[in-house]
Amino acid sequence: MNQHLVDCVLCGGFAAGNTGDELTLAVALRDMQRKFSNPAILSRSPEYSSWLYPQATVLAQTELPVAMRWKKFRKIIGAAGLGQQIHQRTYDRWVDRHLKLNPEWVQAVENSRLLYLVGGGYFTDIFSLPRLLLPVSIAKTMGVAVATAPLGIGPFLDPKQADLVASVLRGVDLCVRDDASLRFCVENHLTARRAEDDGFRVREILSPLSSESLPQDRGKKVGICLFFQQGGSLSQPAFDQWWLTFLRRLKGLIGENAIEGFCFHTTPASDFHQAIRMFRMAGISPVQVRQPEMDFRRAVAHLNSYGAVVTTRFHAAVVAAVFKIPCTAVASGEYYSNKMKLALGSRPFLSAISMENQPPESLADQVAVMRTMDQPVA
Repeated sequence: MNQHLVDCVLCGGFAAGNTGDELTLAVALRDMQRKFSNPAILSRSPEYSSWLYPQATVLAQTELPVAMRWKKFRKIIGAAGLGQQIHQRTYDRWVDRHLKLNPEWVQAVENSRLLYLVGGGYFTDIFSLPRLLLPVSIAKTMGVAVATAPLGIGPFLDPKQADLVASVLRGVDLCVRDDASLRFCVENHLTARRAEDDGFRVREILSPLSSESLPQDRGKKVGICLFFQQGGSLSQPAFDQWWLTFLRRLKGLIGENAIEGFCFHTTPASDFHQAIRMFRMAGISPVQVRQPEMDFRRAVAHLNSYGAVVTTRFHAAVVAAVFKIPCTAVASGEYYSNKMKLALGSRPFLSAISMENQPPESLADQVAVMRTMDQPVA
């Protein structure tokens, strides 16, 4: 690959197994292909990205490790309550090391006209922020313009991480997907506009699927996607008990054959294993859980076959809303509440609930009714 031919580089939280992140990447790639002659995907899993997008240029994002002494030093800094300045300096030095090493992807960013951040909710300290911010810092240092698809920013447990994100995103052409993210921008003097998440444009990127892949007659099965949400307020035992109560109640109302687990993450240890474990505890056969789909387009197509959906995955709720499938988005904690309640907005057939406030029995009763609703196949 000749990096000098790349005129736009796409980066973000994709290529880590999340089906929704691949969906927003597909939308972003389509947009950039209309504006640039050779946009490239900057991926932490270039093999997977090349498999999903065989016609696209894919760059491998490699990162230098943080020295162990710096990791230990940062812990001491945090315990001592020392300021943001040292935290920022540590990050800046890490960025400088990448500039000096100058790997192929850094050269591609330098020679491009735009670094484009794909949509998603990855700018929060639930995830590893330095690796996500690194391409932005590289681009800004080299004078390359940076713009974003609709993003979710925050919440943050560590104020230093919030300050770091605000510092790196200053001067970026920012677009955010919810009011909480917009407030963060206002409070940190960042200019941003608001738009809905790119997942709501899912219809635009379904062309690789044959028309036969999309169901013509929607069934009455309830699709359940569940996983233990990062940053949630509930402990794992409390989370398990909530879902166990819900599944047992739903099974008693509609029978286990009308319940199917599905995945919106390709890693078996995530949605797949969690659903199998909870189904077994609830007395539902584990064969009622579908295996993960490696191609997000097939995952989207199958989701469209359900009569109702209950999901802890944000983009599964987005897709259900687009196809007018009755759906309940389930959240625990501030991060997912912001995503589910603020970013989803008010839409027909879609509701968002908090596990801390919604009794699982009442939700099961509602879902049993939802699946019998006669809704047009979108």
